Amino acid sequence: MRWGLWLAALALALVAAIGLVGQFAGERPTAAGTNLPWQSDVDAQGRVSVFGFTLGSTTLGEVLPRLGSAVELAIFIQPDGQRTLEAYFREVELGGLTAKLILQLQASPETFETLLTHADPKSAKPQPSGAMQVTPSPQDDHVLLGLPVAGITYAPSARLDMDTLRQRFGEPEQRRVQGEEGEHWLYPARGIDIWRAASGKTVLQYVNPADFARLQASGAASIH
Repeated sequence: MRWGLWLAALALALVAAIGLVGQFAGERPTAAGTNLPWQSDVDAQGRVSVFGFTLGSTTLGEVLPRLGSAVELAIFIQPDGQRTLEAYFREVELGGLTAKLILQLQASPETFETLLTHADPKSAKPQPSGAMQVTPSPQDDHVLLGLPVAGITYAPSARLDMDTLRQRFGEPEQRRVQGEEGEHWLYPARGIDIWRAASGKTVLQYVNPADFARLQASGAASIH
């Protein structure tokens, strides 16, 4: 839990809009029936808006006052050197639905270098995937707050069956079966990848359509 990060974000939000004062942690972030996973749009600039966030525009500092302080921040370094930065929420409530949520943050190579230089080497933890997980230092919270959200991974607690997915999202533009593990429903023009596991678990990923090929190259959806 990064209380300092959340308090800094809340202070920024209060300066920007006093109307956010009622959206403290512990209250519902959004009203039931709004900001649901199938309520997404793509604007004229090709940016996806979902859950009240606009990918490539909304920053972590704007998100935290709504989602609360229970966030885990991590840099993941893949064996091939690829780096990603994530903000993980174990439980959020959006539109009356409870879910796990990961925000992928957009950071430049220079920002990654700064974050890794300041991170405590003792925070580095090897992952089963072969990646290394590193926790950013609190001294860089001001940097993290200004980073835009580039992608969202959303895993609802409720099971979404195939009929519900078809009704809410429509027929996918493409389908990709992944052995006996499950199936991807792909909506490239909308920047949505729905992973339906054989177990019935559903994970939804959102990126801007221009980034959809990169999302597909990164492999199957996963969430902690």
